[in-house]
Amino acid sequence: MKTADFDNWNELKKDINFKGENKFYQPRDIWWCSMGINIGTESDGKGEGYRRPVIVIKGFNKESFLGVALTSKKRNGNYYLYLGKVEGKDTSANLSQIRIFDTKRLVRKMTKLNQEKFEELISRIVNIIK
Repeated sequence: MKTADFDNWNELKKDINFKGENKFYQPRDIWWCSMGINIGTESDGKGEGYRRPVIVIKGFNKESFLGVALTSKKRNGNYYLYLGKVEGKDTSANLSQIRIFDTKRLVRKMTKLNQEKFEELISRIVNIIK
């Protein structure tokens, strides 16, 4: 079992909370997002900024949105949907990692998912929830 670096993440999280700015986003946007170090099977960010790509599913206001964590592996299955290449890497949505994000966590917009694939993603999410 690896040891999580909660202390370093906590320092960065405080900076994001106090110095971060709310970013403008739209549904279908894929952003690098400071996800941090999380508990158990929750998706973690990686690297210096503890980042992971996230797709915006639905915005609630200028400060929060519903998003899905992405993985750089080509996966299909009940809880994954392969989205294609994003910035040259295979990318799949991890449908078990749907959550609310604060827009201060958004770092850099990567791209926008095409409408057809987005509709497939929404349909899969609705089926999981049902």
